[in-house]
Amino acid sequence: MIHAYAVSAQGGSLQPFDYEPGPLGDNEVEIRVEYCGICHSDLSMINNDWGLSAYPLVPGHEVVGQIAALGKDVSFLKLGQTVGLGWHAGFCNHCEPCHSGDQNLCASAQPTMVGRHGGFAVQYGIKPTDKVAVIGIGGLGHLALKFYNAWGCEVTAFTSSADKRAEALELGAHHTINSRDPAEIAAHAGQFDFIISTVNVPMDWNLYLGTLKPRGRLHFVGATIEPIAIGLFNMLLAQRTISASPVGSPGTIAKMLGFARLHDIRPQIEVFPMANIIEAIAHLASGKARYRVVLKSSG
Repeated sequence: MIHAYAVSAQGGSLQPFDYEPGPLGDNEVEIRVEYCGICHSDLSMINNDWGLSAYPLVPGHEVVGQIAALGKDVSFLKLGQTVGLGWHAGFCNHCEPCHSGDQNLCASAQPTMVGRHGGFAVQYGIKPTDKVAVIGIGGLGHLALKFYNAWGCEVTAFTSSADKRAEALELGAHHTINSRDPAEIAAHAGQFDFIISTVNVPMDWNLYLGTLKPRGRLHFVGATIEPIAIGLFNMLLAQRTISASPVGSPGTIAKMLGFARLHDIRPQIEVFPMANIIEAIAHLASGKARYRVVLKSSG
């Protein structure tokens, strides 16, 4: 019997929920959850913003715990080993992306909290000499500042929160820009090699595109629901590009963790007991989280 928290309908409140997971598959493991981060993707799944949710829904896709049981064909892990689980719980391992090490692009990839109950990496050759900017200093954005700083880039933070501007400098940004001030943004026209957006709200993307250098890239990892309106000539005349990516492949994630270990990159977290999950969700939704909310299991 698994003890969890679930919502029973779209936009519902999390309530205690027990379920039987069924037989463990030959290539599966059971994880005893010790910690689980929560982010706006969990809120989007609770509210069915993406049209993917099935209820009852147990959110959670940033899991750390210990292996409690192993399928008979699992040979590279052991009982009691500490492991992590992200957005994907499995891949087909037969398609071209899987064979190429791009399992995150597998058409049959199995999201952790879609079709089951639950508990980022950019690959565009950013150079240490590049000027990069981060839109949205939250759970993903604050880590982006740390990673780009450790990589050696000149880092700028776009943030709408005045109190986050000083914090962004402490986290690794060299400069900050008020994302609510179009004039301040426009004043930085043609300055950045790469901009990464972690927000899930509509913005004046053409304004941000104009802050890129020729051949600069605007890259999305925040899941905005609304269509993105981009003027072609803003891209064409300077050969600018836009792109997006899901979470990284297992290989990319392993490299990222190695880089984080080497440079002692750690998220800034706020820990809530698992029993206080409703309070934790409300704190996240309020925009006051600094910067990743983490639930801690009591068992």
